[in-house]
Order: sequence, then structure tokens, then C-alpha cells
Amino acid sequence: MLIRLDDLRGPEIVALLEDTSCLVECCEDTTVCERADLCPTRLLWKEASEAMFDRLEAITLADMVERAKAMESKESTRVLASS
Repeated sequence: MLIRLDDLRGPEIVALLEDTSCLVECCEDTTVCERADLCPTRLLWKEASEAMFDRLEAITLADMVERAKAMESKESTRVLASS
């Protein structure tokens, strides 16, 4: 089965590469920290994770490939200009 680059979104890519979709472990598993239930920053990390994944939802693998090509092109131009 082939997947189009436009069909693969940021959160799916992260899910393939990472064990979790949170920036810190305690967002998903409060048993990793004895203070998780009382920690004021845990909710901030959870909100930050959700905001990051909301942003990643708008990005596809095709977008990332295009960005990489643009960056490589800029780097090639910079290297040639400095030679």
C-alpha cells in the first residue's frame, strides 16, 4: 500500500517515531512522578503538547520535503557564493 506524502500529517509522523505524543512523560502517565497530580507545571506541559500537535496537524510530509528542498537550495547558493 502506497501512502501519498500529502496524506501523512505531522502527528502521524511523530507517532511513528516517538513513544509518546506528549512533551513530558507525566502528561500521559501520572505514575512516573509522585508529584504529578499536584504539579502546577504538568498542566502547562499538557497544554503545550496539545498546541504543538494542533500546529503539526497542519503540516504534511510533503510540506516537510518541500521545506527541506528549499533549505538545501539556500545552503547550496550560500556555499557557491562563498567559494
